[in-house]
Amino acid sequence: VGGQPKVTFSTNRVHVCYGTGSVKTRDRFSGTWQTPQPVINPPEESYTHNLVVAGNLLYFIFGNQPGGPSFNPDMDISTKNRILSSSVWPSNTNVAEFAVQHFTVTKTYDNNLHLMYMRSGLFHEFFNGSIWSLIFNLLKFPLKPMQ
Repeated sequence: VGGQPKVTFSTNRVHVCYGTGSVKTRDRFSGTWQTPQPVINPPEESYTHNLVVAGNLLYFIFGNQPGGPSFNPDMDISTKNRILSSSVWPSNTNVAEFAVQHFTVTKTYDNNLHLMYMRSGLFHEFFNGSIWSLIFNLLKFPLKPMQ
């Protein structure tokens, strides 16, 4: 199986993703584990990923490393989403460009997804459920020391 499993939850459901390269998700609904569903299939590969519930959607955010991690340490960040009660994962939507080293994602109270990643600096963008924001370079302005 490999990889570090990720877990999130929604009403009456627990959502889990697991695997390296080919990744599957599995839901626990009303106390019963559902059939595993592939979310990433070759030639796509995921070497780092996360699950986030926002509204009635389950988001799978992943780092795809063309050629694999031994060939290329940088990754493209992509995302897929599905309705919470569904098991069908659609095609990818690319979020960040090539050459991202690390990323993290979270959801705020208003169901916006916030993505932070390192490339040639520290960047932030958010998704409001329809479109991604402009990219903001968090290290562009000098930070003031704490008083």
